[in-house]
Amino acid sequence: MKKILTSLLAVGFYLTPLTVMLMAQPTWGQTQNLQAQEAQRLLEQGIKLTQQQEHQKAIQILQPVPAMAQELKDQKLERTVLVWLGFNYNALGEKQKALDFYNQALPLFRAVGDRAGVATTLNNIGLVYDALGEKQKALDFFNQALPLYRAVGERTDVAATLNNIGKVYNALGEKQKALDFYNQALPLIRAVGDRSGVATTLNNIGAVYNALGEKQKALEFYNQALPLIRAVGDRTGVAIILGNIGLLFQSTNRPTQAITNNSLKSPGVQNAVPPKLQAVLAFGNPVPSDPQNLPGAEAEVRSIKEILPDSEVYIHNEATLEKFRSQALRFSFLHLATHGCFKTEDCKKVKLKNNTLLFADKPLDIANAALLGLQGTQLITLSACQTAVDTNLNDASTGLAGVAYIFERAGAKAVMASLWAVDDEATQQLMIQFYQNLKQGMTKGEALQQAKLKLIKDHPYYWSPFVLIGDAR
Repeated sequence: MKKILTSLLAVGFYLTPLTVMLMAQPTWGQTQNLQAQEAQRLLEQGIKLTQQQEHQKAIQILQPVPAMAQELKDQKLERTVLVWLGFNYNALGEKQKALDFYNQALPLFRAVGDRAGVATTLNNIGLVYDALGEKQKALDFFNQALPLYRAVGERTDVAATLNNIGKVYNALGEKQKALDFYNQALPLIRAVGDRSGVATTLNNIGAVYNALGEKQKALEFYNQALPLIRAVGDRTGVAIILGNIGLLFQSTNRPTQAITNNSLKSPGVQNAVPPKLQAVLAFGNPVPSDPQNLPGAEAEVRSIKEILPDSEVYIHNEATLEKFRSQALRFSFLHLATHGCFKTEDCKKVKLKNNTLLFADKPLDIANAALLGLQGTQLITLSACQTAVDTNLNDASTGLAGVAYIFERAGAKAVMASLWAVDDEATQQLMIQFYQNLKQGMTKGEALQQAKLKLIKDHPYYWSPFVLIGDAR
Protein backbone atom coordinates (compact mmCIF):
# COMPACT_ATOMS: atom_id res chain seq x y z
CA MET A 1 0.00 0.00 0.00
CA LYS A 2 1.32 3.38 -0.98
CA LYS A 3 0.58 6.47 1.10
CA ILE A 4 0.34 9.71 -0.85
CA LEU A 5 0.80 12.82 1.26
CA THR A 6 -1.94 14.93 -0.18
CA SER A 7 -1.98 18.04 1.95
CA LEU A 8 -0.24 19.90 4.70
CA LEU A 9 -2.46 18.94 7.57
CA ALA A 10 -3.97 15.63 6.62
CA VAL A 11 -2.72 12.66 4.68
CA GLY A 12 -4.74 10.46 2.34
CA PHE A 13 -4.00 6.85 1.49
CA TYR A 14 -3.87 5.80 -2.15
CA LEU A 15 -4.00 2.05 -2.65
CA THR A 16 -1.79 1.18 -5.60
CA PRO A 17 -3.06 -1.23 -8.23
CA LEU A 18 -0.47 -3.68 -6.91
CA THR A 19 -2.93 -4.66 -4.18
CA VAL A 20 -5.53 -5.83 -6.67
CA MET A 21 -3.79 -6.81 -9.85
CA LEU A 22 -2.99 -10.48 -9.16
CA MET A 23 0.14 -10.07 -11.20
CA ALA A 24 1.85 -13.40 -10.41
CA GLN A 25 2.82 -14.66 -13.88
CA PRO A 26 -0.55 -14.35 -15.65
CA THR A 27 -1.30 -17.26 -17.93
CA TRP A 28 -2.08 -15.00 -20.86
CA GLY A 29 1.60 -14.04 -20.94
CA GLN A 30 2.71 -17.67 -21.17
CA THR A 31 0.96 -18.42 -24.45
CA GLN A 32 2.67 -18.38 -27.81
CA ASN A 33 0.34 -15.66 -29.04
CA LEU A 34 2.66 -12.85 -30.06
CA GLN A 35 0.09 -10.13 -29.35
CA ALA A 36 -0.50 -11.50 -25.84
CA GLN A 37 3.23 -11.61 -25.20
CA GLU A 38 3.60 -8.02 -26.42
CA ALA A 39 0.70 -6.91 -24.22
CA GLN A 40 2.33 -8.54 -21.20
CA ARG A 41 5.66 -6.90 -22.02
CA LEU A 42 4.04 -3.46 -22.28
CA LEU A 43 2.11 -3.95 -19.04
CA GLU A 44 5.21 -5.02 -17.11
CA GLN A 45 7.20 -2.11 -18.56
CA GLY A 46 4.41 0.34 -17.68
CA ILE A 47 4.22 -0.95 -14.11
CA LYS A 48 7.97 -0.62 -13.72
CA LEU A 49 7.87 2.98 -14.98
CA THR A 50 5.00 3.74 -12.60
CA GLN A 51 6.99 2.42 -9.66
CA GLN A 52 9.86 4.68 -10.77
CA GLN A 53 7.37 7.60 -10.82
CA GLU A 54 7.86 8.05 -14.56
CA HIS A 55 4.14 8.54 -14.98
CA GLN A 56 4.09 10.21 -18.42
CA LYS A 57 6.29 7.49 -19.90
CA ALA A 58 4.18 4.81 -18.22
CA ILE A 59 1.03 6.20 -19.84
CA GLN A 60 2.65 6.19 -23.28
CA ILE A 61 3.63 2.54 -22.84
CA LEU A 62 0.26 1.43 -21.41
CA GLN A 63 -1.99 3.40 -23.78
CA PRO A 64 -2.36 0.72 -26.50
CA VAL A 65 -2.90 -2.18 -24.09
CA PRO A 66 -6.69 -1.82 -23.45
CA ALA A 67 -7.42 -2.22 -27.16
CA MET A 68 -5.08 -5.20 -27.32
CA ALA A 69 -6.84 -6.76 -24.32
CA GLN A 70 -10.24 -6.32 -25.95
CA GLU A 71 -8.99 -7.95 -29.14
CA LEU A 72 -7.61 -10.84 -27.06
CA LYS A 73 -10.90 -10.97 -25.09
CA ASP A 74 -8.81 -10.85 -21.92
CA GLN A 75 -10.83 -8.95 -19.29
CA LYS A 76 -8.23 -9.56 -16.61
CA LEU A 77 -5.62 -7.79 -18.69
CA GLU A 78 -8.11 -5.04 -19.56
CA ARG A 79 -9.14 -4.19 -16.00
CA THR A 80 -5.52 -4.40 -14.90
CA VAL A 81 -4.23 -1.87 -17.39
CA LEU A 82 -7.22 0.45 -16.99
CA VAL A 83 -6.60 0.86 -13.27
CA TRP A 84 -2.88 1.42 -13.85
CA LEU A 85 -3.67 4.11 -16.41
CA GLY A 86 -6.02 5.76 -13.92
CA PHE A 87 -3.33 5.66 -11.26
CA ASN A 88 -0.75 7.32 -13.55
CA TYR A 89 -3.11 10.04 -14.77
CA ASN A 90 -4.02 10.81 -11.18
CA ALA A 91 -0.34 11.12 -10.27
CA LEU A 92 0.05 13.70 -13.06
CA GLY A 93 -2.88 15.72 -11.74
CA GLU A 94 -5.18 14.84 -14.65
CA LYS A 95 -8.08 13.94 -12.40
CA GLN A 96 -10.85 13.65 -15.00
CA LYS A 97 -8.81 11.22 -17.09
CA ALA A 98 -8.04 9.23 -13.94
CA LEU A 99 -11.76 9.01 -13.20
CA ASP A 100 -12.50 7.90 -16.76
CA PHE A 101 -10.12 4.96 -16.50
CA TYR A 102 -11.17 3.99 -12.96
CA ASN A 103 -14.82 4.04 -14.03
CA GLN A 104 -14.03 1.78 -16.98
CA ALA A 105 -12.23 -0.67 -14.68
CA LEU A 106 -14.87 -0.74 -11.93
CA PRO A 107 -17.59 -2.76 -13.76
CA LEU A 108 -14.98 -5.26 -14.95
CA PHE A 109 -13.95 -5.98 -11.35
CA ARG A 110 -17.59 -6.21 -10.34
CA ALA A 111 -18.36 -8.62 -13.19
CA VAL A 112 -15.92 -11.22 -11.84
CA GLY A 113 -16.77 -10.65 -8.16
CA ASP A 114 -13.32 -9.31 -7.28
CA ARG A 115 -14.28 -7.49 -4.08
CA ALA A 116 -10.74 -6.35 -3.28
CA GLY A 117 -10.36 -4.93 -6.79
CA VAL A 118 -13.71 -3.17 -6.54
CA ALA A 119 -12.83 -1.75 -3.12
CA THR A 120 -9.44 -0.43 -4.20
CA THR A 121 -10.89 1.20 -7.30
CA LEU A 122 -13.69 2.78 -5.24
CA ASN A 123 -11.12 4.06 -2.72
CA ASN A 124 -9.00 5.67 -5.42
CA ILE A 125 -12.04 7.22 -7.11
CA GLY A 126 -12.92 8.65 -3.69
CA LEU A 127 -9.47 10.19 -3.38
CA VAL A 128 -9.75 11.80 -6.80
CA TYR A 129 -13.07 13.41 -5.80
CA ASP A 130 -11.49 14.46 -2.51
CA ALA A 131 -8.68 16.21 -4.42
CA LEU A 132 -11.29 17.88 -6.66
CA GLY A 133 -13.00 19.27 -3.57
CA GLU A 134 -16.14 17.13 -3.99
CA LYS A 135 -16.07 15.88 -0.42
CA GLN A 136 -19.51 14.29 -0.26
CA LYS A 137 -18.85 12.26 -3.40
CA ALA A 138 -15.50 11.19 -1.93
CA LEU A 139 -17.25 10.09 1.26
CA ASP A 140 -19.79 8.07 -0.72
CA PHE A 141 -17.06 6.10 -2.51
CA PHE A 142 -15.03 5.52 0.68
CA ASN A 143 -18.16 4.22 2.41
CA GLN A 144 -18.74 1.80 -0.46
CA ALA A 145 -15.16 0.54 -0.24
CA LEU A 146 -15.05 0.05 3.55
CA PRO A 147 -17.47 -2.93 3.94
CA LEU A 148 -15.87 -4.71 0.98
CA TYR A 149 -12.44 -4.50 2.59
CA ARG A 150 -13.90 -5.70 5.87
CA ALA A 151 -15.53 -8.64 4.10
CA VAL A 152 -12.23 -9.82 2.59
CA GLY A 153 -10.32 -9.27 5.83
CA GLU A 154 -7.85 -6.70 4.50
CA ARG A 155 -6.96 -4.93 7.76
CA THR A 156 -4.38 -2.66 6.17
CA ASP A 157 -6.83 -1.51 3.54
CA VAL A 158 -9.64 -1.13 6.08
CA ALA A 159 -7.34 1.17 8.05
CA ALA A 160 -6.43 3.16 4.93
CA THR A 161 -10.08 3.71 4.08
CA LEU A 162 -10.93 4.68 7.66
CA ASN A 163 -8.13 7.24 7.43
CA ASN A 164 -9.51 8.60 4.18
CA ILE A 165 -12.99 8.95 5.67
CA GLY A 166 -11.49 10.74 8.65
CA LYS A 167 -9.66 13.11 6.32
CA VAL A 168 -12.90 14.05 4.54
CA TYR A 169 -14.75 14.66 7.80
CA ASN A 170 -11.84 16.82 8.94
CA ALA A 171 -12.12 18.89 5.75
CA LEU A 172 -15.89 19.20 6.24
CA GLY A 173 -15.28 20.63 9.71
CA GLU A 174 -16.68 17.60 11.54
CA LYS A 175 -13.63 17.22 13.76
CA GLN A 176 -15.04 14.73 16.25
CA LYS A 177 -16.12 12.38 13.48
CA ALA A 178 -12.65 12.72 11.97
CA LEU A 179 -11.07 11.73 15.29
CA ASP A 180 -13.42 8.76 15.61
CA PHE A 181 -12.34 7.34 12.25
CA TYR A 182 -8.64 8.06 12.79
CA ASN A 183 -8.80 6.32 16.17
CA GLN A 184 -10.45 3.29 14.56
CA ALA A 185 -7.65 3.16 12.00
CA LEU A 186 -4.72 3.50 14.42
CA PRO A 187 -4.88 0.12 16.23
CA LEU A 188 -5.41 -1.74 12.93
CA ILE A 189 -2.31 -0.17 11.40
CA ARG A 190 -0.29 -0.84 14.56
CA ALA A 191 -1.41 -4.48 14.51
CA VAL A 192 0.07 -5.07 11.05
CA GLY A 193 3.32 -3.26 11.94
CA ASP A 194 2.96 -0.53 9.34
CA ARG A 195 5.14 2.24 10.84
CA SER A 196 4.55 4.59 7.96
CA GLY A 197 0.78 4.15 8.30
CA VAL A 198 0.97 4.69 12.06
CA ALA A 199 2.93 7.90 11.52
CA THR A 200 0.42 9.08 8.92
CA THR A 201 -2.50 8.48 11.26
CA LEU A 202 -0.76 10.14 14.21
CA ASN A 203 -0.08 13.15 12.00
CA ASN A 204 -3.75 13.31 11.00
CA ILE A 205 -4.91 13.13 14.62
CA GLY A 206 -2.46 15.90 15.47
CA ALA A 207 -3.91 18.01 12.64
CA VAL A 208 -7.42 17.69 14.08
CA TYR A 209 -6.29 18.70 17.56
CA ASN A 210 -4.41 21.63 16.03
CA ALA A 211 -7.61 22.76 14.27
CA LEU A 212 -9.51 22.41 17.55
CA GLY A 213 -7.02 24.74 19.21
CA GLU A 214 -5.51 22.00 21.40
CA LYS A 215 -1.95 22.87 20.40
CA GLN A 216 -0.13 20.85 23.04
CA LYS A 217 -2.04 17.69 22.14
CA ALA A 218 -1.35 18.33 18.47
CA LEU A 219 2.36 18.71 19.16
CA GLU A 220 2.40 15.45 21.13
CA PHE A 221 0.95 13.53 18.17
CA TYR A 222 3.28 15.21 15.67
CA ASN A 223 6.25 14.30 17.86
CA GLN A 224 5.07 10.68 18.03
CA ALA A 225 4.75 10.59 14.25
CA LEU A 226 8.09 12.19 13.38
CA PRO A 227 10.56 9.49 14.54
CA LEU A 228 8.43 6.78 12.93
CA ILE A 229 8.36 8.50 9.55
CA ARG A 230 12.11 9.19 9.81
CA ALA A 231 12.75 5.53 10.61
CA VAL A 232 11.17 4.39 7.33
CA GLY A 233 13.11 6.99 5.33
CA ASP A 234 10.04 8.86 4.08
CA ARG A 235 11.41 12.36 3.43
CA THR A 236 8.09 13.60 2.11
CA GLY A 237 6.43 12.54 5.35
CA VAL A 238 9.14 14.21 7.40
CA ALA A 239 8.62 17.41 5.41
CA ILE A 240 4.84 17.30 5.97
CA ILE A 241 5.14 16.84 9.72
CA LEU A 242 7.87 19.45 10.09
CA GLY A 243 5.65 21.81 8.13
CA ASN A 244 2.75 21.09 10.47
CA ILE A 245 4.90 21.79 13.50
CA GLY A 246 6.12 25.00 11.90
CA LEU A 247 2.55 26.14 11.23
CA LEU A 248 1.59 25.28 14.78
CA PHE A 249 4.28 27.61 16.10
CA GLN A 250 3.37 30.26 13.55
CA SER A 251 -0.26 30.16 14.73
CA THR A 252 0.93 30.73 18.31
CA ASN A 253 2.87 33.84 17.26
CA ARG A 254 6.28 32.22 17.43
CA PRO A 255 7.69 32.89 13.92
CA THR A 256 11.28 32.05 14.84
CA GLN A 257 10.25 28.58 15.98
CA ALA A 258 8.04 28.28 12.91
CA ILE A 259 11.05 28.73 10.66
CA THR A 260 13.72 26.87 12.62
CA ASN A 261 11.82 24.58 15.03
CA ASN A 262 14.80 25.06 17.37
CA SER A 263 12.68 25.18 20.50
CA LEU A 264 11.25 21.69 20.01
CA LYS A 265 12.73 19.15 22.41
CA SER A 266 12.38 16.22 20.01
CA PRO A 267 15.87 15.87 18.49
CA GLY A 268 14.44 14.66 15.20
CA VAL A 269 12.63 17.94 14.60
CA GLN A 270 15.78 20.03 14.61
CA ASN A 271 17.15 18.50 11.41
CA ALA A 272 15.76 19.80 8.13
CA VAL A 273 15.01 17.45 5.23
CA PRO A 274 17.70 17.68 2.52
CA PRO A 275 15.98 19.13 -0.57
CA LYS A 276 16.05 17.36 -3.94
CA LEU A 277 18.87 18.87 -5.99
CA GLN A 278 17.87 18.06 -9.59
CA ALA A 279 14.15 18.59 -9.12
CA VAL A 280 11.60 21.40 -9.27
CA LEU A 281 8.38 21.95 -7.35
CA ALA A 282 6.23 23.60 -10.02
CA PHE A 283 2.79 25.19 -9.82
CA GLY A 284 0.94 26.29 -12.96
CA ASN A 285 -2.30 28.01 -13.93
CA PRO A 286 -4.10 27.65 -10.58
CA VAL A 287 -7.25 29.40 -11.85
CA PRO A 288 -7.90 28.21 -15.44
CA SER A 289 -10.56 30.79 -16.23
CA ASP A 290 -10.44 34.36 -17.48
CA PRO A 291 -8.99 36.77 -16.58
CA GLN A 292 -6.50 34.61 -14.66
CA ASN A 293 -6.15 31.76 -17.14
CA LEU A 294 -2.57 30.91 -18.20
CA PRO A 295 -2.79 27.92 -20.57
CA GLY A 296 0.84 28.27 -21.59
CA ALA A 297 1.82 27.95 -17.93
CA GLU A 298 0.37 24.43 -17.82
CA ALA A 299 2.50 23.29 -20.73
CA GLU A 300 5.45 25.07 -19.15
CA VAL A 301 5.32 23.17 -15.85
CA ARG A 302 4.60 19.84 -17.57
CA SER A 303 7.72 20.38 -19.67
CA ILE A 304 9.75 20.89 -16.50
CA LYS A 305 8.65 17.44 -15.32
CA GLU A 306 9.81 15.94 -18.62
CA ILE A 307 13.21 17.64 -18.36
CA LEU A 308 13.75 16.86 -14.65
CA PRO A 309 11.69 13.71 -13.89
CA ASP A 310 12.06 13.97 -10.09
CA SER A 311 10.09 17.21 -10.19
CA GLU A 312 6.50 17.49 -8.96
CA VAL A 313 3.86 19.50 -10.83
CA TYR A 314 0.52 20.86 -9.62
CA ILE A 315 -2.00 22.63 -11.84
CA HIS A 316 -5.54 24.00 -11.52
CA ASN A 317 -7.19 23.38 -8.15
CA GLU A 318 -4.26 21.26 -6.97
CA ALA A 319 -1.94 24.28 -7.19
CA THR A 320 -2.77 25.44 -3.68
CA LEU A 321 -0.89 27.59 -1.22
CA GLU A 322 -1.37 24.86 1.37
CA LYS A 323 0.43 22.37 -0.89
CA PHE A 324 3.20 24.86 -1.65
CA ARG A 325 3.82 25.42 2.05
CA SER A 326 3.92 21.71 2.81
CA GLN A 327 6.13 20.64 -0.09
CA ALA A 328 8.49 23.59 -0.67
CA LEU A 329 11.31 22.54 1.66
CA ARG A 330 11.71 19.24 -0.25
CA PHE A 331 13.01 20.97 -3.39
CA SER A 332 15.97 23.13 -4.33
CA PHE A 333 14.03 24.85 -7.13
CA LEU A 334 10.54 26.33 -6.82
CA HIS A 335 8.66 27.42 -9.94
CA LEU A 336 5.44 29.43 -9.74
CA ALA A 337 3.82 29.86 -13.15
CA THR A 338 1.03 31.95 -11.71
CA HIS A 339 0.00 35.58 -11.58
CA GLY A 340 1.71 37.85 -9.09
CA CYS A 341 1.02 41.50 -8.39
CA PHE A 342 4.02 43.32 -6.92
CA LYS A 343 3.08 46.98 -7.08
CA THR A 344 1.56 49.65 -4.91
CA GLU A 345 -2.00 49.26 -6.25
CA ASP A 346 -4.10 46.22 -7.14
CA CYS A 347 -3.67 44.48 -10.53
CA LYS A 348 -7.23 44.96 -11.72
CA LYS A 349 -6.59 43.35 -15.09
CA VAL A 350 -6.13 39.96 -13.43
CA LYS A 351 -8.27 40.69 -10.35
CA LEU A 352 -5.37 40.35 -7.92
CA LYS A 353 -4.62 42.45 -4.86
CA ASN A 354 -1.30 44.19 -4.63
CA ASN A 355 1.69 42.28 -3.24
CA THR A 356 0.09 38.86 -3.62
CA LEU A 357 0.75 35.65 -5.54
CA LEU A 358 -2.19 33.70 -6.97
CA PHE A 359 -2.86 30.12 -5.81
CA ALA A 360 -5.93 27.95 -6.27
CA ASP A 361 -7.17 28.12 -2.68
CA LYS A 362 -6.03 31.57 -1.52
CA PRO A 363 -3.35 34.10 -2.48
CA LEU A 364 -0.01 34.37 -0.72
CA ASP A 365 0.48 37.74 0.95
CA ILE A 366 4.13 38.52 0.16
CA ALA A 367 4.51 40.10 3.58
CA ASN A 368 4.14 36.58 5.05
CA ALA A 369 6.64 34.94 2.68
CA ALA A 370 9.47 35.32 5.20
CA LEU A 371 7.70 32.74 7.38
CA LEU A 372 7.82 30.01 4.71
CA GLY A 373 11.15 28.58 5.91
CA LEU A 374 12.89 28.07 2.55
CA GLN A 375 16.37 27.21 3.77
CA GLY A 376 18.03 25.11 1.06
CA THR A 377 16.05 26.72 -1.77
CA GLN A 378 18.43 27.63 -4.59
CA LEU A 379 15.94 29.52 -6.73
CA ILE A 380 12.33 30.71 -6.78
CA THR A 381 11.10 31.44 -10.29
CA LEU A 382 8.04 33.69 -10.62
CA SER A 383 6.93 32.96 -14.15
CA ALA A 384 3.74 34.70 -15.25
CA CYS A 385 2.55 37.67 -17.25
CA GLN A 386 1.86 40.03 -14.33
CA THR A 387 4.67 38.93 -12.03
CA ALA A 388 6.76 42.08 -11.72
CA VAL A 389 4.85 44.66 -13.68
CA ASP A 390 5.43 48.33 -12.80
CA THR A 391 7.93 47.53 -10.10
CA ASN A 392 10.47 50.01 -8.81
CA LEU A 393 13.84 48.32 -8.52
CA ASN A 394 15.26 51.33 -6.67
CA ASP A 395 12.87 50.86 -3.77
CA ALA A 396 13.76 47.81 -1.70
CA SER A 397 10.43 47.90 0.09
CA THR A 398 8.28 47.48 -3.03
CA GLY A 399 8.44 45.75 -6.36
CA LEU A 400 10.66 42.90 -7.43
CA ALA A 401 13.66 43.91 -5.32
CA GLY A 402 11.46 43.96 -2.24
CA VAL A 403 9.98 40.58 -3.15
CA ALA A 404 13.46 39.13 -3.65
CA TYR A 405 14.51 40.51 -0.27
CA ILE A 406 11.52 38.90 1.46
CA PHE A 407 12.16 35.51 -0.14
CA GLU A 408 15.83 35.85 0.79
CA ARG A 409 14.76 36.37 4.42
CA ALA A 410 12.77 33.15 4.10
CA GLY A 411 15.97 31.35 3.10
CA ALA A 412 15.96 31.36 -0.72
CA LYS A 413 19.27 32.16 -2.41
CA ALA A 414 17.86 33.72 -5.59
CA VAL A 415 14.66 34.90 -7.28
CA MET A 416 13.97 35.05 -11.03
CA ALA A 417 11.07 37.06 -12.45
CA SER A 418 9.99 39.32 -15.29
CA LEU A 419 10.13 43.11 -15.30
CA TRP A 420 7.04 43.45 -17.50
CA ALA A 421 4.07 41.51 -18.86
CA VAL A 422 5.18 38.77 -21.27
CA ASP A 423 3.08 36.42 -23.38
CA ASP A 424 2.91 33.10 -21.50
CA GLU A 425 3.85 31.04 -24.60
CA ALA A 426 7.03 33.07 -25.03
CA THR A 427 7.77 32.61 -21.32
CA GLN A 428 7.28 28.87 -21.75
CA GLN A 429 10.02 28.68 -24.41
CA LEU A 430 12.49 30.59 -22.24
CA MET A 431 11.76 28.50 -19.14
CA ILE A 432 12.09 25.18 -20.96
CA GLN A 433 15.48 26.23 -22.28
CA PHE A 434 16.52 27.50 -18.82
CA TYR A 435 15.82 24.14 -17.13
CA GLN A 436 17.47 22.20 -19.94
CA ASN A 437 20.56 24.30 -19.33
CA LEU A 438 20.43 23.66 -15.58
CA LYS A 439 20.22 19.94 -16.26
CA GLN A 440 23.42 20.19 -18.29
CA GLY A 441 25.23 21.56 -15.23
CA MET A 442 25.19 25.29 -15.89
CA THR A 443 24.92 27.76 -13.04
CA LYS A 444 21.64 29.66 -12.67
CA GLY A 445 23.16 32.79 -14.23
CA GLU A 446 24.67 30.86 -17.15
CA ALA A 447 21.44 28.94 -17.70
CA LEU A 448 19.41 32.15 -17.98
CA GLN A 449 21.99 33.85 -20.22
CA GLN A 450 22.15 30.89 -22.60
CA ALA A 451 18.36 30.60 -22.67
CA LYS A 452 18.12 34.22 -23.76
CA LEU A 453 20.80 33.71 -26.41
CA LYS A 454 18.84 30.74 -27.76
CA LEU A 455 15.88 33.07 -28.34
CA ILE A 456 17.89 36.08 -29.49
CA LYS A 457 16.35 35.98 -32.99
CA ASP A 458 12.99 36.83 -31.43
CA HIS A 459 12.10 40.38 -30.42
CA PRO A 460 13.86 41.36 -27.15
CA TYR A 461 10.46 42.16 -25.65
CA TYR A 462 9.89 38.41 -25.21
CA TRP A 463 13.18 37.32 -23.64
CA SER A 464 14.94 40.35 -22.14
CA PRO A 465 12.70 41.16 -19.12
CA PHE A 466 13.65 38.12 -17.07
CA VAL A 467 16.17 38.95 -14.37
CA LEU A 468 17.92 36.96 -11.68
CA ILE A 469 18.34 38.59 -8.27
CA GLY A 470 20.61 36.97 -5.70
CA ASP A 471 23.15 34.15 -5.93
CA ALA A 472 23.64 33.33 -9.65
CA ARG A 473 25.83 30.27 -9.00
